[in-house]
Amino acid sequence: EQFLRSRSRKTSTPKEEGFAEQPLFPDYYSVSIAQKEEKGAVNFSSKGDTVFFVEVDTSLEKIVTHRISLDMGKMPVKTKANFEYKTERPVDAPVTQISLIHDLKTNMLLVSKSPVSSAIPQSFNPEAWDSQFHKYPEYLFDGFPATISMESFDAGIQFRIEEEVEIAKQTPFIEMVSPSDPSQKFKMYFKSGNVKSIKSVVKIRKSGSRKTVTRIDFIGEVNPIAVYVSLDELPIGATEKVRTSKEEEPTVGDTEKVRTPKEEDDSEVGEKLNDMGGQRIDK
Repeated sequence: EQFLRSRSRKTSTPKEEGFAEQPLFPDYYSVSIAQKEEKGAVNFSSKGDTVFFVEVDTSLEKIVTHRISLDMGKMPVKTKANFEYKTERPVDAPVTQISLIHDLKTNMLLVSKSPVSSAIPQSFNPEAWDSQFHKYPEYLFDGFPATISMESFDAGIQFRIEEEVEIAKQTPFIEMVSPSDPSQKFKMYFKSGNVKSIKSVVKIRKSGSRKTVTRIDFIGEVNPIAVYVSLDELPIGATEKVRTSKEEEPTVGDTEKVRTPKEEDDSEVGEKLNDMGGQRIDK
């Protein structure tokens, strides 16, 4: 086991915006958690396969970012790698879990939240919505509010979870980079919450199946605000934009399209959850 102290450790290249540029190889997987710096130093321990790499960055004012990553291209076929990164402090509050399961072969991403905000899973297929988004995964949200909707913006697509909420540079977020084709950046903003643990499992099978499983436990209640998704093949000059105020965020009138969840019967969604290795959280 390795022990890390989040306040004093900085392993990324010193840059104004934190981490050094991510590797460009196609099999890069990472999960990052950015949250407000706590008053006292917080110890973390890590254990698992050595193919994983941990970075802790404190270059942004009052923000600590933890990143776990690995190169799936260096993993042998028919194997599984595990990693856990957790705080060394007692927990005296309920735990909220965000789970991200990405089946890279079928390009389906299951996003789960527990405890649930809604017992009805919701599915979004960007390609069926607009053919220009044919390289994006199909998204299945389980445990999120029924009001969630999908929209397009200049650098990709977004999912609105809460309306009229400002997103600033200090807004906490979860970011996952998946080695799909092309690579996907999935960034979920949420209200205040402190991470308890991050667990990652990466599976590669001889059949060609590849899957990443990420489970993040937070201390206390965590309410996701919005999700921004982009691919690594953006048009020349296009960049991801962080919305710093309600006026800058896309609205129904500003976006090209707004989409509510795809209508599916309960059995179809349940079958997808089973295929993804997830489960109906309400059952």
